[in-house]
Amino acid sequence: MATWNGVITNAGNSLLNEWVNEKTLNFDSAAAGQGTVAAAAMMAQTALVNEKQTASLLGGERVSSGIRLKLRIAAPNTAYTLNQFRVSASVNGGASAMIALFQLEQGVPIPSKTESPDFVYTFYALISCSNTGTWTVTVDTSACVTQSDMSAAITEAVKTKQDKIMVKGLLLGDGNGNISAAVAGKDYGYPLATGSGAPTDTTEGTAGQHYYDSATGKEYVCSGKDSSGKYQWKLSGASDAADLTYNGESLDTFLDGVSSDLDTLSKGLDGSKPLTGKTDPTSSTKGSVGQSYLNTDTMQTFYCTAANDQTGVYTWEKPKGGGVAPQLEVSVATGSAITCTNGETTLTGTSVGGKCVFDLPGYGTWSLYATLNGQTTATETVVVDQVKQYAVTLSYFAATLTVTAESGAVVTATLGTKQYTGTCGSNGKCALTVNYAGTYSVTATKSGVSSSTASAEVSTSGGSYTATVKFCTLTVTIDSGSTVKAVNGSTTLTATSNGTAKFYLPNTGTWSVTATKNGETATGSVACSSYTGYTLELSYVKVFGVCWNYNAQSTALTRLKKSTDPNGLVNVDITTNPAPAVGTGAGSSPFDSYLPWSGMDEYNIINNAVSYKKGQSGFSRSSYDTVVFIPEYYFRIIDDAANKKRYFYIADKAKSGFTKHPGSGKYVGRYNTISGHYSKTGAAPLVNLTRASARSGARGKGSKWSEYDFASWCAVWLLYLVEFSDWDSQSKIGRGYVDSNNSAISSGGTDSMIYHTGRAAGTNGKTAVQYRHIENPYGNVFEFIDGINFSDGTVYVCLNPASYADDTATNYTNIGSKIQSDGYITAIGVAAAMPWAFFPTGVGGSETTYIPDYAYYNSGWRVLRVGGDWSSGGCAGLFYFYANNTSSYTYSYV
Repeated sequence: MATWNGVITNAGNSLLNEWVNEKTLNFDSAAAGQGTVAAAAMMAQTALVNEKQTASLLGGERVSSGIRLKLRIAAPNTAYTLNQFRVSASVNGGASAMIALFQLEQGVPIPSKTESPDFVYTFYALISCSNTGTWTVTVDTSACVTQSDMSAAITEAVKTKQDKIMVKGLLLGDGNGNISAAVAGKDYGYPLATGSGAPTDTTEGTAGQHYYDSATGKEYVCSGKDSSGKYQWKLSGASDAADLTYNGESLDTFLDGVSSDLDTLSKGLDGSKPLTGKTDPTSSTKGSVGQSYLNTDTMQTFYCTAANDQTGVYTWEKPKGGGVAPQLEVSVATGSAITCTNGETTLTGTSVGGKCVFDLPGYGTWSLYATLNGQTTATETVVVDQVKQYAVTLSYFAATLTVTAESGAVVTATLGTKQYTGTCGSNGKCALTVNYAGTYSVTATKSGVSSSTASAEVSTSGGSYTATVKFCTLTVTIDSGSTVKAVNGSTTLTATSNGTAKFYLPNTGTWSVTATKNGETATGSVACSSYTGYTLELSYVKVFGVCWNYNAQSTALTRLKKSTDPNGLVNVDITTNPAPAVGTGAGSSPFDSYLPWSGMDEYNIINNAVSYKKGQSGFSRSSYDTVVFIPEYYFRIIDDAANKKRYFYIADKAKSGFTKHPGSGKYVGRYNTISGHYSKTGAAPLVNLTRASARSGARGKGSKWSEYDFASWCAVWLLYLVEFSDWDSQSKIGRGYVDSNNSAISSGGTDSMIYHTGRAAGTNGKTAVQYRHIENPYGNVFEFIDGINFSDGTVYVCLNPASYADDTATNYTNIGSKIQSDGYITAIGVAAAMPWAFFPTGVGGSETTYIPDYAYYNSGWRVLRVGGDWSSGGCAGLFYFYANNTSSYTYSYV
């Protein structure tokens, strides 16, 4: 029997790797051809050597080792030798490629249509794979036979016995008893009787025996005796099937049985499924008329010829001709003793000429092995589920193939229809014993996911070989105990982190990852495109940042993203910019969704305690002190002097390398302070007092009160800078109440605004502004800033409100030198002790360059006022730094 060699091609392996989850593999075409290639080159082929004709795909079925397809070819116009079959497939309607190639070295002669018009050749192709997804077959309906076609063919084949039987080479009759082209007695199964004259009812004969009348030259045939014992003779030229014999009975009777059987079979083509069992059916075995039943022990087939569902009585009959058992042809070294068993029945045999054939008594899984000269082959299994001849090859070859994958991965090495599987140990390796030489296709699965495919060329028995396969994995680093979800399209994977969570990805593409723990959420994504290990670090701490190129004149900073932050600290991508409101109009900011910005809201202070929050019943801007909370946050500032760049970062929670901002976690007044040292709406600012008087008035309200200090002011400017990524606060939020005004305006100018940031309705430059509920952080009147003193350019800072005092360095920290002249700011210092501190170190810019706010300097002990007043114009802004007044200075705009 011809032995075909089959492989999954390289292109086929790619298709099988692509066929995962929701995707569908479709077997869409097949072809037959002439010519061969070397066995080692089969996997690399993308087409037949010489394609001769299209093969029809008739269907397919899932079997234990993969998918079995049924192919068929008919006689072509020109004869050729068949050596190759190909099967092509595609995934989800994509490009079709040759998934499998089958080759027979000696070939099969295929006759031409002229030589054999009814010729067909049927081939079963096994596609070995472990995938369990959806697959389909594009069936060639032109090669299929409908029930009506079969019924017509049956009717034509067994039509009425009036059709004459002409036997070429025996008799040629003309219907009148005349014969020609045959010599009497030469080709008949019985001796030819002769005589002069026609035979009579007393002329002895046997059914089917012929008689030659030498007087007339006519031929007669005997049909046997009638009921009275008389012999019946008829002219052979006018005879029908009743006059011939087959297997000891009249051909007429045999054909009647065949006709009946075929009629029964045609009735069974109603879609009912065949029944099977290990015993013959009985009258109580339920079935439908025409339905078949197979005794899998004896391989005898029965058909239901009558069914009465009411009485529960069913008639089963054997078709004429009996059944045919499946066979198993074993190829193994001559002299080998072969054992074949299905667990219940054991057959044995000896290889002769390298072959041994078993007639199998039943369906099921049969296991085989052979022994010779103390050697034992590997055990092979064959699933027998239909009547045909199966083939298996046993080999005494043994080599070790060690596959490197991952711990716990199930490894499969495939060579044609041969598969070897094993599980990787804790070292990620699996040693397989393979029993055939050739190029193995190696894959692995873990957590239901397939790895890449590797090839291993095995050539020598006793040799050791290696292969490495990889998975597409994603390792997420996040706090232990976090629930981690990875989503790609309709695929969702879930794991619990033990510091990391590792996912085996069934799909390529972008995976979105969400981690949750104790009500906190962290998100991220990663694009995965190949079989390799990807990583993603998530943090419940969110980090934002901007970069200032202080060698450039632009006031704009660069917003940092995860992909553009050279320090690798930013883990939240901000892709849009804030849009402040005007009047009661709408405003927006991407930072509204993130702390600390989202936590900046208004509160009432009543009896020195935090009370109502804006929006709660009882909240009042006029009855109680109204303050804005600055949530606790952490910062980091990195100065890259070589490239003249400074990086400003804010984190919403504690993080390694970050420091809690000393001005955060506090409440600052919403309004300019009014008489009585209150922060309320509807009153003129409190002016014409020294910084010491302002300090004393604040302390008089209670132990928790203090004058607006340097640390809190710096906390606000850093929040603004990271949010707006621009030093020019006047162009981003509004100019403020700064342009050609003659006096201050009362507090509450932004009370009617709905959004927290922007300017009140009216002419820009003549209206109040607010940043996250803090009204007039610049413009209207200057604000004294406590906790900072200057002495001839040296900056002293104190963080303890109880130690705040003027004209002293006691309890203060020297953090560096400031500017030595007046002008628009071009540079700011970086204090190692207090990197959050804002103090100018260079001037010479303009209202539209660098840091476009003004700075003033003077010698001696000086105090700080910031922001600007009602007529400061373009000098004003969030970074206006006025350090040239003595501690005794007072004025109507301060």
